[in-house]
Amino acid sequence: MGKKYLSIRFRLICIFMIVATIIIFVNFVLYYKMNSSMKQIDSSYTSNKELITLQNKLKNIQDKLSDYLYYQKNDDLNNYYGYVANYKEQLNKLNDDIVTDKNLLLEKKVKNISETYIEATEETINYKRNRDIDNYQKAFTRADRLYTYLHNEIYLLNNAKFEDNTKSYSDMLSFFKTTELLNIFILTTAILLCMVLILFVINNFLAPLNDLVNAANKIGKGNLNIEVKPSTLEDEINVVIIAFNKMVISLQEHIQKLKDSMEIESKFKERQILMESHLKDTQLKCLQAQINPHFLFNTLNAGAQLAMLEDANQTYTYIHKVAEFFRYNVKKDSGASTLAEEIELVDNYIYILNVRFAGDICYNKDIDKTLLNISVPSMFLQPIVENCIKHGFSDENVKKEINLTVSSLDDNVKISVSDTGIGMTKEDIERIFSENNIITNEEENEENNIGINNVCERLRLFYNKKDVMSITSKGIGKGTTVTMYINR
Repeated sequence: MGKKYLSIRFRLICIFMIVATIIIFVNFVLYYKMNSSMKQIDSSYTSNKELITLQNKLKNIQDKLSDYLYYQKNDDLNNYYGYVANYKEQLNKLNDDIVTDKNLLLEKKVKNISETYIEATEETINYKRNRDIDNYQKAFTRADRLYTYLHNEIYLLNNAKFEDNTKSYSDMLSFFKTTELLNIFILTTAILLCMVLILFVINNFLAPLNDLVNAANKIGKGNLNIEVKPSTLEDEINVVIIAFNKMVISLQEHIQKLKDSMEIESKFKERQILMESHLKDTQLKCLQAQINPHFLFNTLNAGAQLAMLEDANQTYTYIHKVAEFFRYNVKKDSGASTLAEEIELVDNYIYILNVRFAGDICYNKDIDKTLLNISVPSMFLQPIVENCIKHGFSDENVKKEINLTVSSLDDNVKISVSDTGIGMTKEDIERIFSENNIITNEEENEENNIGINNVCERLRLFYNKKDVMSITSKGIGKGTTVTMYINR
């Protein structure tokens, strides 16, 4: 039978509940004992407070009685009756049973004398109102004597109770100190017990974690031949340890596969370097067989000078344009140029072709001259025009017209090259911009054609933005427009 899974959260909650229960129970016991002691202390002197109140009410009755007898005012009489009612209500709290306790006997005595005193005061008032002087004086003398006696009895009762309460207070104070020491002992014991319990549980948690940390440090130093012993408890830590051991095994396997892969890659690179070496030799031999561009450029210049000496102006102009075209290719094969130079290259290119094809190509320009000095990548415009002629005018029967437009568009420069050629389908346009449309060196270098893809990629690198070119066509036989968006 497998071990039962107990999560760390559940065990921590259990520990917290146990500790909290102990602390709450101890605090409850302390609170109960403290509250009980405070109630006993408070009740010790309640009787003294009540006797003092009774004594004050008795004095109020005697004072209002004297005031009425002397002044004979109804307000004094009403106040007298009010104090009598309060006094009787206070008397009801005193003992009137037959007991052996000295203080309770004094309470019964005070209650009986009080009733006799109230009767004497009422008789005095009645005799006074009936103008019975003899009986009035006797009744008043009796009431005054009872008042003095009653006042003394209440005083004696209050002192007796105070002595008893003082003794009880001393006993309770001693008990309270003992309870306080006991409470401190209980609370200290509870705290120590909780600390021991917490330390025990934490130690069970940290032991496997320490093993895991030590193993991780060893792996960090390169030692992969290690395994952490699983915990005896089924919890998250044990799950992490099992996953850690699996990770170590996977890491060992991955490193072995990586070594095997590096060996294979190393052998492949050796073969590739050997093949590239043979290819360089072949390219060098091909390069040696080509005409030197500088030699061709100088030869064309010599032919142009000779044509000028012989007054062959058209031949001179043609050879001069061809020489300028090759000069630009030699000078601007890479790097930056200006828009004016790129447009001039296109002008020369169109001129050369029109001489070749008897002026069949109609070439129109709409140029914003304020934009001619902006910096552009070299050889980005002529390949687009060449593509129009090579592919757009592949059908000899189509009208051969090229329109070049340069204008401002917000913060960009819009350059459009449109033709009246055979047009393109939507699929052809998508294929040109497809990431999978890879142009081989043979395709790209055929007849010095750099290609739209090459131009687009160079514009993106030069201006560090993605949207640099768009191609639109209304369909087959309706021409094509290539638009480029470059920075000022």
